[in-house]
Amino acid sequence: MSLDIKSQVIITQDSNQALESLKAKAKDHRVIIIQEESKAFGVDDAKEAIAKAYIASEIPTLIILIAKIFSPIVQNKLLKIIEEPPPKTDFILITQSKSTILPTIKSRLPIA
Repeated sequence: MSLDIKSQVIITQDSNQALESLKAKAKDHRVIIIQEESKAFGVDDAKEAIAKAYIASEIPTLIILIAKIFSPIVQNKLLKIIEEPPPKTDFILITQSKSTILPTIKSRLPIA
């Protein structure tokens, strides 16, 4: 049985707990994690996420992006792939503050 995991933004002070919960739910998914503990999510991180999203897979793919800060430049870089992800691919952004997420991202990803 496949668990229906959808793209979303998760606001939490405990990204590790959120990550562990997601990994437990995504046992039937290919899970890709890109995490920045000490600095903002960078343009190179966004490029890596986009490249990994386009790697073909027969099983659903969950790309989890974790950072304290996603700059507006990075969010704009991710916008197209979030709007039109490859088949069977979902994105989850985990961050600490709802106020750092651009309205364009908020309008495309539900906030949990």
